[in-house]
Amino acid sequence: MKKSILSLVAVLFLFSLAGTTFAGIPGATDKVRAASLIVPFFEVGINKQQDTLLAVFNTSTSTATLHYHVWDIDGNATDIFDNPALTALQSWSISMKTLIATASTATKNQLTDGTTGFYRGFVTIDLVTGSTTLAPTEPYFPFADFNVLEGVIYYVRLADGKASGLDMIPLEYFSSTTDSVFVNFYRNSDGREAIDNNARKCAETKTVSGGLCINDPQTDRMDFRVFKASDISGATRLIIFAWWPDNPGGLSTYCDVPGNSCSSNYPYKRYDEAGVELENTTTRFDHVVNVKDISGTENGWVSISDIASPRTFQLYAFGFNSASSMSASTNFEVTFPATIVP
Repeated sequence: MKKSILSLVAVLFLFSLAGTTFAGIPGATDKVRAASLIVPFFEVGINKQQDTLLAVFNTSTSTATLHYHVWDIDGNATDIFDNPALTALQSWSISMKTLIATASTATKNQLTDGTTGFYRGFVTIDLVTGSTTLAPTEPYFPFADFNVLEGVIYYVRLADGKASGLDMIPLEYFSSTTDSVFVNFYRNSDGREAIDNNARKCAETKTVSGGLCINDPQTDRMDFRVFKASDISGATRLIIFAWWPDNPGGLSTYCDVPGNSCSSNYPYKRYDEAGVELENTTTRFDHVVNVKDISGTENGWVSISDIASPRTFQLYAFGFNSASSMSASTNFEVTFPATIVP
């Protein structure tokens, strides 16, 4: 069964390549070929038929070696990693459930994130010059600087009759002549595209007005679609990925520390489809990977604003929208990237 699913993923992935662009705007999470890929969230049911499937494609005509590394929700590296080599135009796919199944008890406990039903975390995938046991945040990690990788994520819930997909976050390699505001995702001099707010704001400024970049560490807002149709048990979950590789833990826990001069609580507003405000409160990001279930019964949208994001916090967000009913034809799940306004 697992082999069949992975084969299907590989076929679907190859068909998804049509229309792919070849160069992107630094600081923007556009769909491009890249030197590194980020899986901002995986979820595996411990005792449930729920899995996350990863597929990566080497678009080059030469062999490419990958290094994948699995991290827990607080940005601590686990001992799950490997260095698969892909020949020219080869794809590679893997089931996170299968990968975690052979891990040690200590590693499985590390990935349970305090829940009893799921393993959760994120994955980094980097093009390397040779096999390594290092994580990409460590000195001497052998980055290879070619933008040839594409990747997709499939979230599969077989028991519920649901599956959805999302592009991996592509991080392009940019040369040392590129403005430093656009690079150093993991650490200084890594050449990997940054997606923190300064990089996003600078990308917006240069593409819209051609103006000069200014330091702007605070994200104005993130907007998410909310689907809550009560007749088919509509549900929405938000995933917020906020990582500072040098500082394990969440953005809020960083801002809790006296002297870091940033807010730990961020304005959270929920609206119905008519734009009527239904909820006005605050929320926190206590982990690198934050999972938030949306309350209420009304369709609409959620906005999280004024997010304090020091220079090195890399930020991405998306939402799951799903439905469940007695009729299998109305069971579905879709993923939508959040709109991030820097």
